[in-house]
Amino acid sequence: MYYFSRKMCHTTAQKTYTGTDIQRYSHDRLHNLNNWIDVARKRLQEDTWFLVIEPLAKQDSNYYEYYCANTEQHVVAWFDAFDASLLFQECAFAREWNHKCLELKAQFW
Repeated sequence: MYYFSRKMCHTTAQKTYTGTDIQRYSHDRLHNLNNWIDVARKRLQEDTWFLVIEPLAKQDSNYYEYYCANTEQHVVAWFDAFDASLLFQECAFAREWNHKCLELKAQFW
């Protein structure tokens, strides 16, 4: 996990993490990532949120998988509609909601 810091990228991307080694990025790709993060951080409007981003290269553009997490309130969120059934893949055998809730907490916290 890499911490995306101002020192590395000249960005205001505080509390932003990625699993990608961004030091290997071209200048243009890093610039695009910085711009995406800046816009995302402005949308969050609060400093309590962490942004976790996974940049993916597509044929002629960049695509970013991400989630926002507020560790104080134990909230995971996205800016756009998201099929949350993906989150339940790890707890497919749990039938009761309280068991699913415990599994989700274990995944994120």
